[in-house]
Amino acid sequence: MKLISLRLTLFQVWICCTPFFALAQTQNLDQEITGLLSKYGLKEQSYSLRFVKSQNSQVLFEKNSANKINPASSIKVLTSLVALDQLGPSHRFITTAYKKGNDVCILGGGDPSMVQEQMWLLSEKLWGHLPKINTLFLDDSLFPASRDYAKDFSGDSHRAFTAPVGALSINHNSVSVYVEGQAHGQKPVVRISPSLPSFIVSNQSHSKTSSRGKNIHADIIEKNQQWEIKVSGSIQPNQSFTLYRSIDKPLQYFGSMLSHYYQLHGGKIAQGFSPGLCDPQSEKLFEFRSKPLSLIVHGMNKYSSNFYAETLAHHLSKALSRESGIEALAQWAQKHIPESSEMVLQSASGLSRGTRVSAAFMTDVLAYAQSQFSISPEWVSSLSIYGEDGTLRRFKDPLLRSKVRAKSGSLQDVVSLVGIIDSPKHGEVNFAMLFMQGKKATWEIQQLEELILRAMM
Repeated sequence: MKLISLRLTLFQVWICCTPFFALAQTQNLDQEITGLLSKYGLKEQSYSLRFVKSQNSQVLFEKNSANKINPASSIKVLTSLVALDQLGPSHRFITTAYKKGNDVCILGGGDPSMVQEQMWLLSEKLWGHLPKINTLFLDDSLFPASRDYAKDFSGDSHRAFTAPVGALSINHNSVSVYVEGQAHGQKPVVRISPSLPSFIVSNQSHSKTSSRGKNIHADIIEKNQQWEIKVSGSIQPNQSFTLYRSIDKPLQYFGSMLSHYYQLHGGKIAQGFSPGLCDPQSEKLFEFRSKPLSLIVHGMNKYSSNFYAETLAHHLSKALSRESGIEALAQWAQKHIPESSEMVLQSASGLSRGTRVSAAFMTDVLAYAQSQFSISPEWVSSLSIYGEDGTLRRFKDPLLRSKVRAKSGSLQDVVSLVGIIDSPKHGEVNFAMLFMQGKKATWEIQQLEELILRAMM
């Protein structure tokens, strides 16, 4: 009886003390994170933070969690969630080949994931059905190519992260330029991918021993259905660098690659390729299916693909436009996310200066995603793993390695991190950290993010 009495007493003490222990933990966490924010000298209005237990929605820490700040690329957690919720993880985008006489028409279904490996298979399948073609027509009428990013990014129009979006796209509508330095005074080796006859390399660069390191530029000039890739500047010997450049005419790019690969298989196209609408009376040859949406979202979030995000936005409304897609994202949020009032959404990818959301909104998005069995596994697996892959591979803190899955974001003057941390003290915790940099460098804010995450451990 005494043993039972002792056990009951210890149990009663544990029951009584547990809330106070939890409260003490929370108070210590509050003091530590508040101290870090103070140490970095950030103004109250310049950040929005919230940490919430995913199991029971207990708020462990929040500071200015209602402040509206630009999340940059972290908004992709919303875009990916809505795409999975509306379309389903198994959804595939269909590119269809039609035949009328000896003419072939390719109808684009808005597949953002078509790259040169898939194009090789598509061209092989086309050759298998029809080894000779008179004219190859390309139909992107589902949503014709456009580049609708904010004017603030017009100076970046040559870079791959602002590549145009269209219903017939290939290789994210961009080209990779690899530059490898040689001995001092020699020309660097320049390679491009994909390597197409329509790409002409003009190598005006040179290898040079210099403290400046890489000073390489790549410009793409369109000339008579061909592209001159002009490489200039200097690079140190034994260094290598890759530049990613956008292609302004996706339909021409698609046609150039399809024609080239088709002919490599042994096919012949008498009249080349041309834009054109597929005739409703033509015969369907075959459908070419994309990888499932779950894998597309995986690539989008891991590597922060603006192209994927902006293309998926087109598919979220019947109007199939960027503007209607953003409106559909906002309407979905207003229906499902409690903290969506006064939210401002201007981009599905984060490439906007005007988007404004709060940390409370972002943690509510995380909570919703985790509550949906049909999409939660795919969505969570799309987030980068701290110290392992994606945009979080660069982080090195061994205490946090593999303990954080998150989406990072950065633009001029803003840095963010939104995701889930596996805390030994608190279990799984959803978090959102949105910062305006002020006079701080990006690396300083990212360092602060790491220190705050360490406080959770």
